Amino acid sequence: MGKEKYSRTTKELGIINCLLSAILPTTTRPNYFCGWQYLQFIASFLIVLVLTIPFYVASVYAAIDRITVKGGDNIEGFAKANDFLNFNVLASITNDTITNEQVVLGSNIRFDRCNPSGNGSECTLRFPSNGTESFEPRAVSFTINLFDDNRTRIDTKSSSVTIDNKPPQIRLSVPQNRFSSQQNVVINYEVTDFACDDASCSGRCVGIKNIEFNSSDNTFQQTVEVTANNCINSSSIAIDISRFREGMNSVFARASDRFNQFSSVTSVTFTVDATAPVISSNSFAIMRRGINLNTFSPNRIPVDISVNISASDLNLNSVTADLSSLNPSPNLRNSRAV
Repeated sequence: MGKEKYSRTTKELGIINCLLSAILPTTTRPNYFCGWQYLQFIASFLIVLVLTIPFYVASVYAAIDRITVKGGDNIEGFAKANDFLNFNVLASITNDTITNEQVVLGSNIRFDRCNPSGNGSECTLRFPSNGTESFEPRAVSFTINLFDDNRTRIDTKSSSVTIDNKPPQIRLSVPQNRFSSQQNVVINYEVTDFACDDASCSGRCVGIKNIEFNSSDNTFQQTVEVTANNCINSSSIAIDISRFREGMNSVFARASDRFNQFSSVTSVTFTVDATAPVISSNSFAIMRRGINLNTFSPNRIPVDISVNISASDLNLNSVTADLSSLNPSPNLRNSRAV
């Protein structure tokens, strides 16, 4: 027992003295024999380096940097219910040119090709390779795997593509039911787009493309292009009233999304009043207790003033008269009918 302890202590002391002899000046180095202990320590250190460095390099410099997927309409992240998918992956492995066999969709679908791009490779896949595929309307998840030359998986990334099979909906309204000849007809609209009825599609849509408006006789037609990539769009249009006939009119509208899926046609109805009221000039009269007055008294007496105005939708609140020539009172400059 004593000899073993002495041997281990002597071995450790020898290694320490060897290390000291490597860093101290010659004049101050201890005069100890390093021997095999020093060589054994250096060999162990080199083995640790050899085993560690390859694993460190592989974990840092191999990665899937970007994934995009588009359907046949080339809109990122969306496809139709009957469509094909174009996958695009940017990946990199240090000191390795990635081939299509190293990039796999799911468990066994290899990419079509890989080409050098910057510091990595750009790999593409068309699925299916020919024709189209029927997809369930929902957010479809998928996984891309990256392998090294030894078929060891070194990175994996997941993403999804939304299958949009539902058209938008549109609602119309007017701020008032009747428009006069001096006004523009204002139509308010609100369009809401949807991807599908599945819960995974909540808040997702391919986007609204445009809204088409027209009158019943097509004398008015207008298309509003929607540039914002939102699932809800609301605004209004102003239409010259001369585009409509006198009386009851309707404007129809339908909306489409960027997959050219059209909403049902909806409409709004309003009345156009393009005929001005008629004032009978011979009907103007100043009366006192039912008697027409042609002269004026210097005394202040109340009188009634009447005039005949004809209109199918006459509003008394819209009738005013300037009677200040009869009396300079400021209250008569904007007299209202009763």
